[in-house]
Amino acid sequence: MKPSPFARYEHSLMRFGRRDDGSALVEFAFAAPVLLFLAIGAFDFGMAFQQKHRLASAAQAGAQIAVQERSLSEVPIGDIIARVRMEANDTGNVLVVTPAYFCVCPEGGADFACKTEPSPCVLAAGRLPSKYVQVDVRHSFNLIFDYPGVAKTVPLQATSTMRVR
Repeated sequence: MKPSPFARYEHSLMRFGRRDDGSALVEFAFAAPVLLFLAIGAFDFGMAFQQKHRLASAAQAGAQIAVQERSLSEVPIGDIIARVRMEANDTGNVLVVTPAYFCVCPEGGADFACKTEPSPCVLAAGRLPSKYVQVDVRHSFNLIFDYPGVAKTVPLQATSTMRVR
């Protein structure tokens, strides 16, 4: 029996099928784009979460100025808006800030404008209404990249309500 021309390489050929020197590199080449996509997405949505937190802090600061400056008169709406913009570092005036005062009877019921005379609370139970300030802050956050199934612009909103008296 004549030996095969590949007999001398048979050992190397059998070893070739079992070698895994480059398999880690191939696996990394497949996994790297997915890992990169996940890392960029985490960064992008982390920035949106940070912006949402900044809006919540700014809304709370706007409501606090109305509470801290208690007096018989209301803190002007312009002062509340200025405080919110300062807290959020909104130099370009891109935030939509909506502060409002409203009153509620101690027994509950619907909100009403505090300037309503005579007050429904005084008429019903002879008690003064509780006065609140509500600061609503909105902003549209633009994501850095386009993601499948996710809008490019994410609407963010934060609201803070505090009792003034």
